Amino acid sequence: MQNEINISIIEKLDAVQASMNSIVETLDKIQKEQTTFGDWISEKETISITGLSRSTLLKLRKTGKVRKSTFTGKQLYYKLSDFKKLLDKNEFEF
Repeated sequence: MQNEINISIIEKLDAVQASMNSIVETLDKIQKEQTTFGDWISEKETISITGLSRSTLLKLRKTGKVRKSTFTGKQLYYKLSDFKKLLDKNEFEF
């Protein structure tokens, strides 16, 4: 029974790690493709890439973990590198 639980936990952790690797690869790809705004991506792209909600992005902004910018005050842009730093900071080994 204990071995089954340990295997299940390991499988779940492997899945989480695979998801994180996929996110990092996507962020790297987007960062390489960004030419117009460099490291800045739109809020819509940020939500699509990270799967985070607008309210979570607001919390991250308020705590200073990510930066935002805007041209007109309507469309927000986020620093892609801020999200990479968060992933690196929260990285764990198996």
